[in-house]
Amino acid sequence: METRRLLDIEYRDPYKNMAVDEALLIAIERNIAPNSVRFWRNLNAVVVGRSQSIEKEVSLEPCQRYGASVVRRFTGGGAVYQDHGNLNWTIVSRRDHPLAKVKGILEVFKVFSSPILEGIRALGVRAEFKPPNSIFVGDKKISGMAAYVKRESILCHGTLLVNTDLNILTNVLTPVKTEVTTLQRELGMKISMGRVKRAIIRGFDSVYGLKVKQGKLSREEVGIIKRLYENKYVTEEWNARAESDPSLR
Repeated sequence: METRRLLDIEYRDPYKNMAVDEALLIAIERNIAPNSVRFWRNLNAVVVGRSQSIEKEVSLEPCQRYGASVVRRFTGGGAVYQDHGNLNWTIVSRRDHPLAKVKGILEVFKVFSSPILEGIRALGVRAEFKPPNSIFVGDKKISGMAAYVKRESILCHGTLLVNTDLNILTNVLTPVKTEVTTLQRELGMKISMGRVKRAIIRGFDSVYGLKVKQGKLSREEVGIIKRLYENKYVTEEWNARAESDPSLR
C-alpha cells in the first residue's frame, strides 16, 4: 500500500500557516518533497482569496472587536472565517501521480475532496460535493475549498467547520453568501478534532487505498517557509491589495 506523508502542523500565527501551504506546493513542484496531506487550524482569522478586495469582503470593525487577523492566501476563492473550531485540510500532489491526473479545476476539487467527504459521511453526516468547490449538508455549506495548479504539482486546500463560532463568522464576513453549518450542529453533540482527523485519514484508505503516515518538514521546506513568511505573508503589500496572478517563489 502506498504511503502519503501527513503533516499535522499548525501555528498560532496565521501568516505562517499560509506560508507553510505555499511552501509545500513549491517543494513538491521542485520534487524535493513527497506528496503530502496537512491538517492545521488558524487562531481567529479571516482569510481572503488572492484577488479579493478586503473592503468588499470583510467587516473590519468586528474583526478588531473579536481580535481576528486578516490574511491573504495565494489561492483564489472566497473569504472565510477560521478559528480553532475549524479544521483546515491541505492535499498536495505531483501531477504525475495517478490520482492527480485530473482534467480541469472542477475535477481537482471533486477528486481531492473525496477523502474529506468520505470522512464526514463516516462520522454520520449526510454530505455531498456541490460544484464548483464546496461540500454541503442539505442546503448548508460545511466545507469550501480552493486550489492552485502548477506545471508539475497541484494543491487543494479547504475548510471543515467542526464547531466554529458561527456568530463571529456572520459578523466578520460581508456578507455571508451561503448559509453554513458545523459537524457539531449536524451531529447534535460535541466531537473532537482528533476523531475528525482519524475519520478523514480512514477516508484516504477507503477512497484512494492510501496509508497516511505522520511525517515532518524537511530542512529545505523550513527554509522556503521562512522566506515566504518574511518576504510575503507578513507584508502589508501582500495582505492589503488584491493580486490577480501572484508569482510563487
